Amino acid sequence: MLNKRKRIPEAELDIMLIIWRENRRMTRAEIEAQINQQRPLAATTVLTFLARLTERGFLSVEKIGKTNYYSVQISQAEYLRQESRYFLEKLYGGSAMRLITSLYEDHALTGKELSELQDFINRTASGM
Repeated sequence: MLNKRKRIPEAELDIMLIIWRENRRMTRAEIEAQINQQRPLAATTVLTFLARLTERGFLSVEKIGKTNYYSVQISQAEYLRQESRYFLEKLYGGSAMRLITSLYEDHALTGKELSELQDFINRTASGM
């Protein structure tokens, strides 16, 4: 777990999403090939993003021969939990109910999602 809350900027988050999805160590070239399918980035930009992510502890790098291999140091689930807590505190005063009410009133939740949420609440409540 990160000691201090660190956020990943959007452009760098795209790189993390690729590595999380692949669930393996990756080279800059492999990452670049995938990110360029979304939006073209220069190799130097990708290297800059990888260096920043490594410096901030999101990635580690291992040099094998002349190739650097990048691996995640924080799981996607851990990062999502951290960001969710921050988001909930910052925008909704820590109230999950205010968040859900906002989503409901904005019609952002489908009937299926509401049903899944109710099922989750029922399962969780019965497990307490």
